[in-house]
Amino acid sequence: MTGLPFELLPVTERCALLATVQRMLEVGLDEVFEALRRNAVMATALHEPRKPPPPVFRSIISNAATHQKTSRSGFQQPHQPKSKRAVKAAWARLQRRMKTDIP
Repeated sequence: MTGLPFELLPVTERCALLATVQRMLEVGLDEVFEALRRNAVMATALHEPRKPPPPVFRSIISNAATHQKTSRSGFQQPHQPKSKRAVKAAWARLQRRMKTDIP
């Protein structure tokens, strides 16, 4: 998955995403929430952290696993400049984020 907004996704990724959503709707919320709990899905995976979660997700989010930081002691990555592509992608993300924060 590319991680793009839905309207920018390639058609193949939209199809895969909508097929999964259809399956979740057919199964029912109780089974979906149980599967999320069983698989220790992080609460941050269920909603945009900068916006309040939808009411239907609030109970599962309160019971979902919290983010666990892993220790990277001793790991030192040498500083290298980012590629042009990485900088452009980061800039595009920042611009999208700024658009969504404007009321």
